[in-house]
Amino acid sequence: MTDLVADGERLEMNGDVMRFQRDDQTYVILNVTGRTLPTVVKTVEAQVICTALENSGGNRKAAAEAIGLTYSTFRERLGRLSLKFQVSAA
Repeated sequence: MTDLVADGERLEMNGDVMRFQRDDQTYVILNVTGRTLPTVVKTVEAQVICTALENSGGNRKAAAEAIGLTYSTFRERLGRLSLKFQVSAA
């Protein structure tokens, strides 16, 4: 992953996914060329879950609530997507 910071704005690039943060908003840009719909949906779902976890400081229950999922559904999707999340020290 590559992180760029300019004028207080952060841009993360990881493969075909770009995340741009401005103030308290996160924007995701995804290159969909040559990708199947299930692959695109899985990538977007992972980005939404990761952003919710970041915004909640790693609190899974708060992250689930923020994106409209029950806690059990949230945990199931974390497992299905094989997502590992670790809160970094500030």
